Amino acid sequence: GRHPAFQIPRTGVGVYAFDELCWYIRENIAALDRDFFEERLFQWLEDLTGSSQFSDSLRKMQTDGRPLQDMVRYLLGAGEYLTAEEIRAAGVELARAARQDPAMRAAQVGAYYYRYGKYMSAVRQYYHALHLAGQDPEKRTTRAEIADMWHDLGLSLLRLRDIEGAAQCLQRAFQEHEDPALISACV
Repeated sequence: GRHPAFQIPRTGVGVYAFDELCWYIRENIAALDRDFFEERLFQWLEDLTGSSQFSDSLRKMQTDGRPLQDMVRYLLGAGEYLTAEEIRAAGVELARAARQDPAMRAAQVGAYYYRYGKYMSAVRQYYHALHLAGQDPEKRTTRAEIADMWHDLGLSLLRLRDIEGAAQCLQRAFQEHEDPALISACV
């Protein structure tokens, strides 16, 4: 029979098979964090495989504080869905995301929420990203990136039917954008 779905933390997306879990991880690798590897995942894997060996190994990796990249590589490598090259590429993408400017990482998580219809969570993430960008003494986030955050926040608010809030955010995005050619193309 069919196993019950594992509900992905944050999005509530249900996956029913190990290959689906691998696909989900690959497609959302940049938004993944250690919280993804929670007890519910370990239990689901035990139920799916009929054995605790695989999930116990993941649990130990989590408890021992092993890097997220190692845990993801171990999980993805346990199946046959991804090739060795795809698993390597996922690890590279995960490492790149970990080195990313915190504001941009927060914006990426906002996009992750938006993609799965979690608009209120997306709004919180975009506000958080904008806060981080404003607090960064090194000013690593460009004006164009900040404009994109305002834009994406506006779209999220629009999905929540906050037309006035969306309009204010989109106007702010327009004001923040530093590329006159792009702005004139939109007018």
